[in-house]
Amino acid sequence: MSQSHNSSQFQRIKAWSKFLRLPIAKRTVGILEGVHPSIFKGQGQDFDDLHIYQPGDDIRNIDWKSSAKQTIPVIKRFRADSNTNLALILDSGCQMQSRSSNGEKKIEIIEAVCEVFAYLSTSRGDAVGVVAGDSERIMNERFRLRYGGVKPVLKKVESITSTRAPKSSYSRVLAYLTQFFIKRTFFVLVFDESAYRREKEVMIPIIRRLKECHDLFVVSIRDVNPFANDAPNMLGKVIDIETENFVPAYFRRPRVAKLAKKSIKSNRDKLNRDLKGMRVAHINVDGTTDFFTKLSKILARREVAKYR
Repeated sequence: MSQSHNSSQFQRIKAWSKFLRLPIAKRTVGILEGVHPSIFKGQGQDFDDLHIYQPGDDIRNIDWKSSAKQTIPVIKRFRADSNTNLALILDSGCQMQSRSSNGEKKIEIIEAVCEVFAYLSTSRGDAVGVVAGDSERIMNERFRLRYGGVKPVLKKVESITSTRAPKSSYSRVLAYLTQFFIKRTFFVLVFDESAYRREKEVMIPIIRRLKECHDLFVVSIRDVNPFANDAPNMLGKVIDIETENFVPAYFRRPRVAKLAKKSIKSNRDKLNRDLKGMRVAHINVDGTTDFFTKLSKILARREVAKYR
């Protein structure tokens, strides 16, 4: 990635961070559980809001007076007040050199996601670590308290994520977390839809296990439909990153594209249902702009809900 691109990306993150400090979102800028407000609910001492009871909620937090008024169970939620480190969990396999549904390289989207979380977290005094891996290697970089210390790590991940890199194996990376992370940690899991399609039978049980001990936020990257004639940045050729084989042009027909689109959507919906069922926060994005937009909406929506 060019130096000019890095500079513009960093300036964008800084501008976005300032936007979040506007009054409407002032209490939402703390992304992690810690001494600052969090988008995740925890058992702390400071009252946060009232919420309709959901299966699995602690019945000790039921607000009986509010429940009587609303005629439905309502619970009190509190802001968590325990410090938690952030770990960015990345896929460094060769598939990350492929493109998302809007034409951006997936590794570039991953870098943008990581820079946002790293910048916002370190600016509030939280430590940030990075775990990246594929089918043959795992890179675990220690926690750093400064954004300037995280940046070189992300560049290192980018440098090893090439078309010559080993195949992706995100479930292997997740399994590593269960073995080597004992202290409660906030994991930001970043992977593409194809990883879920290939490995969901292994990934979902591990994510469920991680959820029992840690806080999770998932960013999934949308896959491109390789059979669509209007697929971005194709330039008339479609190449499978893993096998380096060309997808013949005669396959790119409306009927085939329609079937592929249906399959991609089905996989996407299944991922969303699985994560929602585990109550794991999740956004599905097609590029960096989409990521900025959707994360902003999550933070703003939480703030608006408090004042309804």
